[in-house]
Amino acid sequence: MNARLIREVNTSKLFHALRQNPGSSQRDLVKLTGLDKATVSTIVKQLESRKLIDKSEQATKGKVGRPETSLNLALSAGYLVGARLEPGNIRLILTYLNGEVIAKHEERGQTDLDSSIDLLSGGVKHLLEQNKIFESEVKALGIGIPALIDDKGYLVFAPNLGWRDVAIGQRLEHTFNIPVYLDNDTKAAALAEKLFGRAQASQHFIFISGHSGVGGGLYLADNLYRGSAGLAGEIGHMTVNPEGPLCSCGNQGCLETYVSEAAILAHLKSKGIELNNVWDIKTKTDQEDETVQNILHTSAIYLGIALANLINSLNPEKIIIGGNLAIIAPAMMPRVEQELAKRALKKPLEECQINLSLFGAESVPMGGIALALEGFLALPNWLTQLRPKTKE
Repeated sequence: MNARLIREVNTSKLFHALRQNPGSSQRDLVKLTGLDKATVSTIVKQLESRKLIDKSEQATKGKVGRPETSLNLALSAGYLVGARLEPGNIRLILTYLNGEVIAKHEERGQTDLDSSIDLLSGGVKHLLEQNKIFESEVKALGIGIPALIDDKGYLVFAPNLGWRDVAIGQRLEHTFNIPVYLDNDTKAAALAEKLFGRAQASQHFIFISGHSGVGGGLYLADNLYRGSAGLAGEIGHMTVNPEGPLCSCGNQGCLETYVSEAAILAHLKSKGIELNNVWDIKTKTDQEDETVQNILHTSAIYLGIALANLINSLNPEKIIIGGNLAIIAPAMMPRVEQELAKRALKKPLEECQINLSLFGAESVPMGGIALALEGFLALPNWLTQLRPKTKE
């Protein structure tokens, strides 16, 4: 590992320690990070020179002598924007560098590539104008897209958007005057869980999310696992029923054909119940609508099969359910747990917690914030999907 890479990793480690433990002293940061005093002092000075840290003197409880210096991330240091790009809508979140949410905005979505990028650009502009923030104050923009995106920022296939073989990273770089970082939407959401959510203390977890499709993020051995070409984690295209419905990917019986919001709405429509979104499904479930409950029961069976396979093969500490799937998951969990009891190996199942994301439907926009923050901190390429290139 070269010296520059070591500095980047250490800077990130200290930044996140301070983000999670505001008001820490340098002595506290030595304990929290495991870095030596000299390294902590050097990094603090560097962050202070970039105006990323605020200092204040505070008395140390129970100790005699000079007050210690309390450190906090400076809220005035800049902002991050996170986005979720979906066929039906575009969700945006504006935060401080510590991930604290300032504002949200939503735009209608489009499946046409040029129109979608234009709407994204307009949405970001609107969000900043509404909050009186200049574009120059935004440190980075992170975008989660429901697509296979390789480690060069090249979009291989987005079945629910109808996009294939697009140099999406380059397109976005030339659209915005701020650094852009992008990834598969669920991988981004998994990173958000590690930085801000339920998995901050976990080294091995799986994130699964449902919107227009179903995606997965594999966080294994304390790293986001991407596979040989950056395409790992397509849990939604795991075959759970070889004789099942045709999926948009061309396969039959993918998990996505049973568990995605679009699939559940389509199944309901075939039974004469027309609903608009996952919130309508939840309302019907709360009203104990028998048809809705039966369809969710079927969805839960196939979700349980998929989760059992993941538990048996990967032995995660946690499986976190997020996105729109988290809204209806509580109604599905009793049947999911029955399937897990039948199909998962006993010991791995006992060691695995299944949680709902704290972010709910905002999992992917917060994933965009996580991508933006990691990009801003200039982490190594295996943690940051796309580095901004110098524009000509």
